[in-house]
Formats: sequence, C-alpha cells, structure tokens
Amino acid sequence: MENRPSYCGDSIVMSRPNFLVFITDQQRADHLGAYGNTTVHSPHLDALAARAWVGERCYVASPICMPNRASLLTGRLPSVHGARHNGIPLPLRETTFVSRLADAGYRTALIGKSHLQNMSGFPPSWPRPQDAPTEGEARTPEPGRFDQEWGPAWRERADHDMTLPFYGFQDVRLVIDHGDTAGGHYRRWLEQEHPEVAAVTGQAHAIPTPDFALSEARQAWRTRVPEALSTTSWIGQETCAHLSRYAQGDAPFFLQCSFPDPHHPFTPPGRYWDMFRPEDMTLPASYGAAHDGPMPHLGWMHAQRDAGRAVKHTPAMFAATEREVRERSR
Repeated sequence: MENRPSYCGDSIVMSRPNFLVFITDQQRADHLGAYGNTTVHSPHLDALAARAWVGERCYVASPICMPNRASLLTGRLPSVHGARHNGIPLPLRETTFVSRLADAGYRTALIGKSHLQNMSGFPPSWPRPQDAPTEGEARTPEPGRFDQEWGPAWRERADHDMTLPFYGFQDVRLVIDHGDTAGGHYRRWLEQEHPEVAAVTGQAHAIPTPDFALSEARQAWRTRVPEALSTTSWIGQETCAHLSRYAQGDAPFFLQCSFPDPHHPFTPPGRYWDMFRPEDMTLPASYGAAHDGPMPHLGWMHAQRDAGRAVKHTPAMFAATEREVRERSR
C-alpha cells in the first residue's frame, strides 16, 4: 500500500504505510502463469504480477520450512537465529521485524500458518531423554512457551492457546499442519460451527479416487470438506475481517496472511480436485536427468522407487514416479 502524504496546515506529514503479506506453502514459481506455465491457470496471481515487480532470481536462506520462515522474520541466517532445522523453534528472545513494527505503533496480526515452533507432535530426537545435560551446547535453554503450535495440545486441551504477542504478532488466528485435518483455531472453529463436516475429514472419509497414485501413497485425497469451509477460505475470511477492523482505526497495520496450501497432503476442495488432468501436465526438464555421480542419495532414492520400496506415506523425501509428478503438478 502506498505511503501517501497528508497535509496539515503548511506542512506535509508522511503517513505510515500498511502492509499485507501473503505466503503460500510449497508453491513453485513455475506453476504460475506469470512465470511461464501455460497449462495451470492462476489468473489472480498473474494479475497481481502484471502490475507489480516480479522476482526472477530469489534465493532462500534455507530449503527447510522452519529455518527459512525464521529467517524471513528475523533477517538472519539459520546459523545466527538458531532454528537450523524443522523441530528446532525460533528462540523467543530473537528480535523480529514484526516486533519492531509493533514497537513503532503498528497493529500486527498473523492469520494462518506460522511454523516458528514445533507442531508435529514428535519430540526432538536430540538430546535423547536418557542423556545427561551436555555442557557447551550451542543454544542455552531459555524460559517461555515453546508449545504454542504443538498439535497434540491443541487437540487434547480445549483451553490451549497462544501467549501474545507471539514473535511480535499481537493477534494470531492459527492453522497448524496441512490438508483437511489441519488444526489450531481453524479446527476449533470447524468443530464448533460445522461439526458434521469436521467429522468427515481425513483420508478415511475421503471420496474414493482409485485411479490416483498419490492417493495410494497417502499424499493426496479427495476431501469431503466443501470449498467454503476449507482452510484457504477460512484464512481469507479471517484476513478480510481483520482488514475491515483495522481500517476503522488510526494506527497503521502489518497483516500476514499465510496459507498452508498447496503443501502436501494435497486435499483441494470441490472443483479444484479435477480442474486439470494429470496427463496434460508437463514433466520438469530435470525429471529424466541422470541421478548418479556427485549426489548418491538421489541415486539411492531412485533405486528405492524402481524396486518398489519407496516410503511414500510420510513427509520425508521420496523419488516420485512420472504419474505422481503429473498428479502433483496439477
């Protein structure tokens, strides 16, 4: 939003800009028309790109979720802010640009996915519980709540919630994890307002899709959740409600609208499931490249796939078949 001048007597006072930041999860640039994809339709993002600056050479601080999200908020590399891998939370003592905005009088809010703390329900694998505390650890233990995105706590305790401000965000409407079983504030809303829909989420209740390889791999299913009640719609509605409320006040605002989609498991609602056919998708040029030489782990994954031993039902990496890549690309 533009920083427009306002006039006060004979002087000019520069108003402070408002910020609305959108984040999508695991959305490849080459799946957008603005970046050259001629098969997948993305008209709204393409319209934004047509009248905006479009980054052609952007680099992440880390290819891993939590470290890079922490870098976005702190402007620091994982080696400095300490969240160097998934499951390692961003220290509460870290200064984020959101907290600096709040200190400057901004209203700040996060709608959707955060992933600055562990949400999986799996405890850290190191140090092991049976190990004695080790002197000289790189990170000194600090007090504070690191369970604010902890999935089991949100599911098992009705009073579990955020402690605000959360890394500078004064208001948070949280979505934990991905797919139609996503938790946090979204899940509580769905269970309270639409219990009949909440009862049919997950792959066990999905509409059968026997022809889809990703369904067999438990990486995608055709959800029974209608589009209007999906996480994407809920986040959009919550964002609009916050914008309307902020517009009534005099303080500038920063609002982060963070969608968990299209991260796997893929559970697009309604019309989005079969909007495109897998056979119409173009394989990336790198798909048929050789995978031996300096990267033996890639060769190992392809050998596991070709031998039918690939483990595909977890978030871990695996080498996909041509059919699975085409299904994912749509």
